[in-house]
Amino acid sequence: MTSSCEVAHPEKESQDDSLRAGLNQTREQWSWTLFDAGSFGYSSGTLHTVMPVMFMQSAASLAPHEITAVWGYAISTSNIIACGASPCLGAYADRAGKRKQIVVSLVALSIFGTLCAAITRPTWEGMIPLVVLAMTGYGLAGSMYNSLLVFIFENHMFVTASCISTCISNLGAAFIMAVVLIASTVSAVDEGNQDHLPHEAAMWVLCIACVWYGAFTSIFACNVNEPENSEGEPSGAIQSMSVAQRLTSTLSGEEMRPTRRFLVASLLISEGSGTVYHMSVIYALSVCGISHHVLFAATFVNRILGSIFALLWAVAAKQFSARACYLLVCCLMLVALLICLLMREPWEYWTLAVVLSATGSGGFSIGRSLLGSLVPQSKAAEVFGFNTFAGQVAGLSGPLMFSLCAQVTGEARFGFVVAAGFLIVGMVVFSTISVEEFKLKESVIGRAESANKSGSSYGALPSKDVSDKNDRVEVLSDSSFSGEEKNGA
Repeated sequence: MTSSCEVAHPEKESQDDSLRAGLNQTREQWSWTLFDAGSFGYSSGTLHTVMPVMFMQSAASLAPHEITAVWGYAISTSNIIACGASPCLGAYADRAGKRKQIVVSLVALSIFGTLCAAITRPTWEGMIPLVVLAMTGYGLAGSMYNSLLVFIFENHMFVTASCISTCISNLGAAFIMAVVLIASTVSAVDEGNQDHLPHEAAMWVLCIACVWYGAFTSIFACNVNEPENSEGEPSGAIQSMSVAQRLTSTLSGEEMRPTRRFLVASLLISEGSGTVYHMSVIYALSVCGISHHVLFAATFVNRILGSIFALLWAVAAKQFSARACYLLVCCLMLVALLICLLMREPWEYWTLAVVLSATGSGGFSIGRSLLGSLVPQSKAAEVFGFNTFAGQVAGLSGPLMFSLCAQVTGEARFGFVVAAGFLIVGMVVFSTISVEEFKLKESVIGRAESANKSGSSYGALPSKDVSDKNDRVEVLSDSSFSGEEKNGA
């Protein structure tokens, strides 16, 4: 293994070697990485673009601010369901060893809801439950998938693997958005109407996105192994602790204190960022009058730039620290909220797309790795479930707050101001987690170095004789980054 993976001598590490090591993955690791391409490609071509356009066109009889409000209520509903399900689902997965099976089942749920919306030509009232179904399955599948990161990759490779995964996911999303652009352009020529997306074009895009999602999920299901639990029992063994007990005990103890603060910060930051990701599209379409052609083109460019920014974040995190990069991502998100507040013209939406390409790739990849650095393997799915819970709470309250502002004041943009306040508070809470709290104990660092020097693959699972509380990752330092780095809709 190259010296880029050695954590005790950061001065010997090379940024090029680190990225090269991240590309030298096993079949299982590549299958996990490629799932991101299927997942993000699916959401980009459905939940983030075509389905909002379909909803807006079917709800043309409503006032613009009412369209925004109803869409926000739909997102809030899906997040209510995910809030209740994610921690319990994570605890069950850790107990029963069903992570992979749960991912596949939730993907099937998302595909079912999307195909129903594509085939049945629903009214806007009928489309709401299908959107809720697709969003819920997509969000929960992402949570369970992310928890497998700590089993498939060695600790010191979290950020590189996660950033490469984000890069590939953006490329996959760019491909699906190219399909969306072609379908939109062809239909506009055939129909002679630049302002309307025909249902036939939307149907084909949704079907192609579902096939894309299903194909990469099949690769994931065939090649990713269900990991054994940290106690050395078979992954399907029935453990003595009940799900309820696991939920109440997961975050207890002094060693889990940084994790608790991270989850609180994640909730508050997601309150601000989630409002932008969930509401900016429908807001731009219904209130600002942005055409769906501009939306599709800007989203395509966003995904291309996102793949580039994902690699740049990996380099920046290594050069400085993942913690500092995450705070920079939050600052850029404040800029995005300001753009949303002032947005009136198409060029402003293009600017927003560029800024979000940086925040989306950096926030997801680095945030995922920072949480992975705090989580013992035996609680991985459960803690990632709690993180999804935090994100879904924000995903519930953010759009709900936005919708209430739209209905009460008749002016939806004030919701972005409140979201900025939550984001700032979240940054303050995250700042209380020091660099040292993300670091691994010397015994585990030495184990990683020994594995590297002996030629072991960085994808090998950690030794079973290392206790869970020592299974954290040294991903941060003041001068360098040697670790590896998503809930969205």
